[in-house]
Amino acid sequence: MTTKSLDDNWENIWSNKDISQISKHKIILKKLMIATGHVGKNKNIDISSWKTYSKKILKILSPKKKFNLFEVGCGAGALLYLLKKNYSDYSGCDYSKNLIQIALKYFDRNKIFYKNAKNLDVKKKFDHVIASSVFEYLSHDVSKKVLNNMTKKSKKKILISEILNHDYRNKFLKQFKKKKNSKINYSFYKKSYFLNFAKKKKLKITFFPSLIPYSKQKKYRYTVLLSK
Repeated sequence: MTTKSLDDNWENIWSNKDISQISKHKIILKKLMIATGHVGKNKNIDISSWKTYSKKILKILSPKKKFNLFEVGCGAGALLYLLKKNYSDYSGCDYSKNLIQIALKYFDRNKIFYKNAKNLDVKKKFDHVIASSVFEYLSHDVSKKVLNNMTKKSKKKILISEILNHDYRNKFLKQFKKKKNSKINYSFYKKSYFLNFAKKKKLKITFFPSLIPYSKQKKYRYTVLLSK
């Protein structure tokens, strides 16, 4: 599989994601979590654990009320929905039209954009720029562009959470990739990938384990904080 096909296949999958099932749910956060793929038999994530996840992110970022936040790959907005009240302003982008359509029902229309992060506009700066469970869907070539854009867009901190750890690649695939579908592939990252980037950009770097409690994939993931 080529680098191009990996990114194209995931973009196609997310752009055509079936979102009809969310209409039966009354709780907005549950709707957003299901739409963005955070609820499923291989995830073991509920509303309570998702709220804990957002609190852990806030503890790491330590935002001040005057700060603003941008999320890359925000999907339907399940995480922004919880984080935005801690910031003076917020925004987000995603390359799935279906998910953006859902997000626009619950967020200000001028805050959420249909945009591929590799083409992110970096002119408007945000204090904190984050990406949650996004890099696994990006080839390494594209993730370099996205990470570079996130760094340019951020004034203070960049958080990339729930990254698939290359050290556990084979174990993860054995447990979670049951179907041998060539279109469904994931990107895994060694910590050295981010260490080298931080050194090149002269950024401070801190690693954390997975932040989502009780997730079945917890031991296969980690989080990175880059600070200017």
